[in-house]
Amino acid sequence: MIGIFDSGSGGLSVLRALHERAPMLDVVYFGDLKNMPYGSKSQSELLELTENAIQVLQNANATQIVSACNSVSASVVRVTPAMENIIEMVGPAVRSIAHKGIVHVAVAATPATVESGMYQKEFVRAGIRAAMIACPELAAAIEREDDTTAQQIIDDVVARAIVTGADALLLACAHYPLVREMFGNKITVIDPADAVADEIITRYGAIGNGVLKFLVSEKSNSFQKRVENLFGVNNCINCIEDR
Repeated sequence: MIGIFDSGSGGLSVLRALHERAPMLDVVYFGDLKNMPYGSKSQSELLELTENAIQVLQNANATQIVSACNSVSASVVRVTPAMENIIEMVGPAVRSIAHKGIVHVAVAATPATVESGMYQKEFVRAGIRAAMIACPELAAAIEREDDTTAQQIIDDVVARAIVTGADALLLACAHYPLVREMFGNKITVIDPADAVADEIITRYGAIGNGVLKFLVSEKSNSFQKRVENLFGVNNCINCIEDR
């Protein structure tokens, strides 16, 4: 059983990419809606939330863990030796950019991801110029379906990315691809979910019974609607507080 976690709906973009490639994989997803957004929290807070999310997934019989949160991936997973076996977002994203031959990328991310310096470090190592663009409110706006605010922020991000002269814009928060259409076509937009899904399949294969489970730390009609729209399922979301 693969266990995927994020602060809310964002990680569903990773699960969607995985489910499209390997629909028979057994997966349990945990959306920590009660504590979202993760991107504005400190490293110590993120560590505590990560440890809790891992425990929730393991209690649900997950044997392999995936952090679909860029903030956690950059600030916690990649700097914690005990978590070295967790699949995270940064490595696959950087390798994907390098494989595409991109030499200058703009990176839209949460403050926690930007402040970790992890993307900057890995892009330097790969010989790629990276212009980091912090988006403090975007993930929360997407989660609460505030399209007006989200569009205003995205328009600013795209304009700033173009000004840097970047060849592409990396969506370094799993929430952002949920509103991919809002980014338009003025710059090439890259969703790292595909690279992460490929990493999961390469490491763990694509065989299973097609079990798909969803857990949340707080009930949300928006989350329920996204699950129904993306996966065509309903009445399958359990809130861990009800247990």
